[in-house]
Amino acid sequence: MAYVAPHVFTVGEIVTSANLNTLGTALAESLHVDDYKSITANVTGITATTEGTSVAIITGNSVTYSGARVFVWFWAPGFSNTGGGNTTTIVLYRDSTVLGQVPYVNSGTAEFIPISAFVIDTPTNAAHTYKVQAFVNAGTSIINAGAGGSGAQVPAFLTVVEFPA
Repeated sequence: MAYVAPHVFTVGEIVTSANLNTLGTALAESLHVDDYKSITANVTGITATTEGTSVAIITGNSVTYSGARVFVWFWAPGFSNTGGGNTTTIVLYRDSTVLGQVPYVNSGTAEFIPISAFVIDTPTNAAHTYKVQAFVNAGTSIINAGAGGSGAQVPAFLTVVEFPA
């Protein structure tokens, strides 16, 4: 979506509801969510030990981007690993290109820690698919997610927001 410059107020101009509505619409459109994908069940049995064999957590949709910068954000209500001191590493991808890693270390086997990983990327003017994968240095990890509601965890998600050009 193309960026639309918001109304610029001048000194002495009366602020009207129409001006505010236009400004609000322009701001909302300039931060357009291009992709959102969530999961509502745990991803269990993560035992892969390298980036190349990492396990898929969430794969977004194929979206055609304009070539402007995008904010790629993954969040999950928790993760756990079977061994204290083990590392679970989140890997962010654009197609098959690794954008980066975010490692999480748990100090005990009973820990349950919310996780987040994000990066600003500049994809080419083409269709791309963002995804999140994970691997461990030892043990077995679980990435937690739920359907939400009373007594239930909220979903884990991957979202991509394109910045104005």
